[in-house]
Amino acid sequence: MQLDLFAAEEPPEPDPSQPRIRLRPADAPPPAAEHTASASATPPAARRRRNRTRGLSPTYLALDVAETVARVWHRARVDSRLEVPVGVVAVLSLLRQADDGPDVADHLMTFSPEELLDFYRRVWGLLWISRPELVAWAYPLRGWVEEEEQSPKRLAAVHAVTHAALETGLMELTGHPDPALRSDADVLGFLVTELRSRGAREALGQVHTPPEMCDLMVRMTLSPEDIPEGAWLSEPTAGTGGIFRAAAQYLRESGRNPRAYVWAMNDLDPISAACCAVNAVVWDLGRSVLVSCTDTLHEGDGTERAIAERAAIIARRNELVGQAETIAATMQAISEVDALISRGPGQAQAS
Repeated sequence: MQLDLFAAEEPPEPDPSQPRIRLRPADAPPPAAEHTASASATPPAARRRRNRTRGLSPTYLALDVAETVARVWHRARVDSRLEVPVGVVAVLSLLRQADDGPDVADHLMTFSPEELLDFYRRVWGLLWISRPELVAWAYPLRGWVEEEEQSPKRLAAVHAVTHAALETGLMELTGHPDPALRSDADVLGFLVTELRSRGAREALGQVHTPPEMCDLMVRMTLSPEDIPEGAWLSEPTAGTGGIFRAAAQYLRESGRNPRAYVWAMNDLDPISAACCAVNAVVWDLGRSVLVSCTDTLHEGDGTERAIAERAAIIARRNELVGQAETIAATMQAISEVDALISRGPGQAQAS
């Protein structure tokens, strides 16, 4: 089992002087209210190595995972906090399946509800070491994990959602070590749409953009040959980031590395913005990622605030890690001194 923990070096600061490109054209047609998936795309052979996929295309498989998880969560009748099931799928999306390693899905399904909760806490903690800013921006999806009081009913529902996601084939969508093979669908986008009522979506002005339309808009907007490395790709109404997924794949198809660009994502909905932070890891967008949750019509662009937040969060992580290293070194020194003392004067001198 692997986690996407990027290199420990400090991420470069986004250069504000670089060109900024909005992915969704201002005059683009509104996305269709209902999504009809296309069955023309055939999943790669690597994704068809298990029966859980049932030969579905990535889009259909992502939709199936979302529908199954939503159905299981609603049947549990725990509460209306959709960040719990979305958070479960989000943290599972951070895991990778090694080709020659044990089956991650089968292993996780042997965990008890209490063991799963502890595991999810550890995953978020490990990711915080390398990407503290993304973990902070993903708080709406992980806050419930940190709550001390967890009812048996919620733990049972989390356990059931975990099984539903894994049995339906989530790891075939998000578990591949190659980011190009785990960037074919936005599972979290489908899931938020399935869990949220139509009234709530209308109140937020939230409409899921079909992946085919994302692909079309990206090809209308981007010309990889004319985009220098370090350029900003931004979207003030990003949702869960589906259009960034399409852009990353388009750049890869054009021989470019998505990690060479700055990705600035904003959405009014805190849960959708948190999904952007998780998807940035799933789709391997690199270290120059900015996520904000702002009403751009009334508050303006939240990018500058995200830059300041990012710097403060990373500085705080460095401070805490430095303190932990100091404590570890001190404890090691004390242990060595205790070992010398326990040997006695003659033994200490001889050694």
